[in-house]
Amino acid sequence: LLMAIGAFASNLKWLGFERGYGKDDQMLWMVSLSILCDVSEDDFKAVTDVLKRDGANDRLLSFLIKSKRSDWEDSSAAVIQQSPYAIAGQIAGETYEAKGIDAIKNYLQNDWYKGNGDAPWHDSHNNKRVDSYFGYWAWETAAIVKIKGWNDEKLKDVNYYPYDAVHW
Repeated sequence: LLMAIGAFASNLKWLGFERGYGKDDQMLWMVSLSILCDVSEDDFKAVTDVLKRDGANDRLLSFLIKSKRSDWEDSSAAVIQQSPYAIAGQIAGETYEAKGIDAIKNYLQNDWYKGNGDAPWHDSHNNKRVDSYFGYWAWETAAIVKIKGWNDEKLKDVNYYPYDAVHW
C-alpha cells in the first residue's frame, strides 16, 4: 500500500467538478484502504494532502478523512460522483447500526455495481483480450463500518463487501 500511496501522491490530479468526476473511485479507494490498513498518520496525510491540494472534498470523503484527521474541513457538498456514492454518503451519516448495516446490504445488492456502470473497470471480468480484472470491492462500505465500529457479520457473504478488510 505504501507504494500505491506514493504513486497516488505523485500522479493523481483531480480537475474539479466542472471537468467531471473522474478519479473519484481512486480517491475513495485510497482513502478507504488507508483507513482499513491503519496506515501511519504521515502516510494518511500524504493521501489527503493531494485531495486538499486539488480541492476534492465532499460529504463522503469528509466523513472518511475526519475519522483520522480532525483538522480536515467538513464538507456538506454532495458527493463528487452521485451514482452510486450519494447513497454511501447517506449511510455514513446513519447513527443506528442495524439501519446502517441494512442500508449497506441494500446499497451493495442494488446500487453499487450498477451505479458504477460507466467506470473503466466495470465488467472487466468479461474482457478476454486483457486480463485487467482485480475484483469488485466497495471499499468505502468497509471503511464506514470500521469507523462506526459496527458488527458486519450480516455483510460477510454480500457481494462486493470486503469483509476481511475490516478485520485485518
